[in-house]
Amino acid sequence: MNKHDTTKATRIPREQKLVLCKRHSEYPKLSLRALNRWAGSAFKLPKNPSHATLLVLFEKPVTEDAVRANRGRKTNQYVCFGSIEHAFLLWINRCELLQMPVFTWATMRAKAEKIRSTLVLDATYVLDAKLKGMVFSDGWLQKLLERLGLKTRRVQGEATSTRAADVDEGRAALRMITSKKALPPFSLGMNLRIFTAWRLQPL
Repeated sequence: MNKHDTTKATRIPREQKLVLCKRHSEYPKLSLRALNRWAGSAFKLPKNPSHATLLVLFEKPVTEDAVRANRGRKTNQYVCFGSIEHAFLLWINRCELLQMPVFTWATMRAKAEKIRSTLVLDATYVLDAKLKGMVFSDGWLQKLLERLGLKTRRVQGEATSTRAADVDEGRAALRMITSKKALPPFSLGMNLRIFTAWRLQPL
C-alpha cells in the first residue's frame, strides 16, 4: 500500500461502514488514527480512510435498516439492468451476424430506451420505479460497453465517403432488425465491431 497516494479517496461499502460505526460506538475512546488503521487492515482497503471520511461517517452513522434498504435497491437494480443488457447484447449480436456494423451512440441509446419501454409493460416490472426512471446517457452506454468487454472503434472519413444509397439501405436493415422478436444466443466473449461514423437517426 502506498501511504503517500492521496489521488483517490477510499470507497467503503455501506456494510463496512456499518461495522465501522459499530466499532466506534463500542470503543468511543479509540482515536481516529487507530480507527482508520483498523479499517484499512480489517477491510483490506488499498489505503486507510482519511480522518475527514471518518468524521463525516460518525456524524451521520449508517444503520442496519439503511443497509437492508440498500440491498433491496441493489437487487431491483440488478434485475432491471441485467434484463436490458441481455436484450441489448442480443440485438447487437443480431446486427453483427447480418454484417450490419452501422451503430452510433444515438442509435444504441434509442435501442436501450425501446427495450426499457417494453420491459415497463411487462407485469414483472410494472411496479419498478427504478426501471421507469432510467435514463440512457452516453456515460451509461460507455460503462455498459466497458463492463461487457465490447470494443469500440471509430472509422475516420467513413461517413463522408459512404454512398447515400448504402446509408439508406443500412437504416432500413436496422429497422427490420429491431422489429424482430426472436434473436439468436450471444457470447459475452465475442469481439464485436461497433462503428460510430455513420450519421443515423435513432430508431
